Amino acid sequence: IYTTSAFIASDKYIQNREKAKALYDKDVFLCCAVGNEGEDIMNLAKDDWWTSVGACTLTKGKPTRLYYSGVSEKLDFMSMTNMTTDYGVFTGTSCASPMFAGMCALVQCFFKINTGKKLTNEKLLEFIKDNVEDLAEEGHDNKTGYGLFRLPAPEDIDISKYVEEEEEMRYQKVEEMPTWAQPTIKHLVKYGFLKGDENGNLDLSLDMIRMFMILERAGAFNVDPEPVWEPEDERPGSEK
Repeated sequence: IYTTSAFIASDKYIQNREKAKALYDKDVFLCCAVGNEGEDIMNLAKDDWWTSVGACTLTKGKPTRLYYSGVSEKLDFMSMTNMTTDYGVFTGTSCASPMFAGMCALVQCFFKINTGKKLTNEKLLEFIKDNVEDLAEEGHDNKTGYGLFRLPAPEDIDISKYVEEEEEMRYQKVEEMPTWAQPTIKHLVKYGFLKGDENGNLDLSLDMIRMFMILERAGAFNVDPEPVWEPEDERPGSEK
């Protein structure tokens, strides 16, 4: 996730927008402050691969758009500003955009923990739209976008709505498996809980990998700190 509030001069705009598009195509989620002029939003925020963020604050306990927050049909969402920090009050859309990006990062952490992978940019946008509070007109408007992004309680998130059912994929080598699973599988291979065929292929599905991870966390594979021996007939406890 990348966030910025930089205004790019016209001579560098084309070069930078191409770089940003390349990042977006690799599923880097791009967040951009809309600016504090109270008028048309800054140039970056007009590109479709940037998610533009305006600023609101609490007024009598209710989130309210700030008068200076940029206005445009390209405005996507609102986020909070006027945050009290050790260095003073952080204000402006330059505060709202990183606040928004931080919330997006929490969403991605949630899905990585629960599914093993982050959401695509499209699915993350869908998640955000499902969790906004309208601040003006119902739906999208030029002053507040789709509304204020608010994180739901983790237990209220319907994971299946945002994660497509995976095709049955078989993993043969540890190096082919998701990086988050490799330490567990390497451990099970090292101590003989998993053994491949004559070529060392393990032939595991993603569900099987996740099952092994759950069992390992439960302590099912606790062993003395001695790896198994090879070949098989020379392991401890064999006749030899």
